[in-house]
Amino acid sequence: MKRDIATFAFSVLFLVGCAAAEDLSPKILGLGLPFVMASALVFSDRRLSSWTHTMVFAAAAGAIEDSLCGFPPAASASFFAAAAFAVRKFSLSMPVSSLAFPLYLAWLWTWGLVSGGGNYLRFVLFAPFGLVATAVVAFLAGACARKAGLR
Repeated sequence: MKRDIATFAFSVLFLVGCAAAEDLSPKILGLGLPFVMASALVFSDRRLSSWTHTMVFAAAAGAIEDSLCGFPPAASASFFAAAAFAVRKFSLSMPVSSLAFPLYLAWLWTWGLVSGGGNYLRFVLFAPFGLVATAVVAFLAGACARKAGLR
């Protein structure tokens, strides 16, 4: 019980930090490093959290992403929850889970939230951006969790 509360508090603070880093990071072709989505994928690791914590964290990360980007409610939250579920259920590795980033752009395009024209370069660049963001977030989450005594 005590460890669950500490993990929850740690993940909330980490999510706020990731949202700030994503919002303040420089954009290339209108794309920034997707730290919020990367945190949702990193916290779906079995060693960091339970199933309930994974799904609540992914939905909260999606809600924060919706508010940062000005999307309608649950546009990102539904995709983040589905991606975190897939990563946790099938124990996907980091390079494989980075395929969720271009799928996220396709998801947004399907719902009409991003334009289809000229997004091909964004679509191609978003997977490496996601891989870099996931690696950075995984390293920082692991280091901070060890410092906090959660690992």
